[in-house]
Amino acid sequence: MELPSVNSEPVAVPVAKPEAEPKKERKPRSRNASASKKTGLTLKVPVADCGDGYASTRIDVQGLNSRQAIGLKKLERGLCDAGEKLADGSVVNNKTKAVKWLLEQLNP
Repeated sequence: MELPSVNSEPVAVPVAKPEAEPKKERKPRSRNASASKKTGLTLKVPVADCGDGYASTRIDVQGLNSRQAIGLKKLERGLCDAGEKLADGSVVNNKTKAVKWLLEQLNP
């Protein structure tokens, strides 16, 4: 094979294109492996009659351990995937609304 010199004309060399493989159909992936599981949970919760006294309209939740944080995330995702709504008609789409939804279930 003879190499071209510096000032020579470019030469076209045919190159075979690799055969394209047919694209595989992709299955839609869920957000996580357990998202496809539809589970429900029934809890017995002790609830007391609080009368007509003062009830705070604010709570602050900080310092959740990993088990609690995962539980809250599961609650939020489950309610969101199920299309649950609050009494005011807003869709449950974050952790705050998930807690509000849970509290609404105690006082329908």
